Amino acid sequence: MTSVDGLEWTVRRLRVPPSMLPHPPREMVNLSHPQNEVGAPLPLGFVLLPVAALCLPFVLLLRALRLLPWTIQARTYPWGKRTPPVVLEYQVRGREESLRLVEDLAAELECGRR
Repeated sequence: MTSVDGLEWTVRRLRVPPSMLPHPPREMVNLSHPQNEVGAPLPLGFVLLPVAALCLPFVLLLRALRLLPWTIQARTYPWGKRTPPVVLEYQVRGREESLRLVEDLAAELECGRR
């Protein structure tokens, strides 16, 4: 969806926690630079991905019981895809509340309010 100021926003509800999501390839190149200290454990993340996938049903169960929040994310690239995005993240408990927040956030961003 496009806001009043011309930015293309992507608003979504993340099904897995942000810590379980891999970095996009364009960010992995920057993270693997020797100057960054976080570049070393990146290959280990690919090894641990199957273990994290086994935890996903438990995460979804805890969200159904309203013990873990859903993460709502709005993302835009105001300076192009080669630069870091502007990311807004909100956490809310409850499935219906999270779906309503996605709609409300999309409407607010479309009006130009952040």
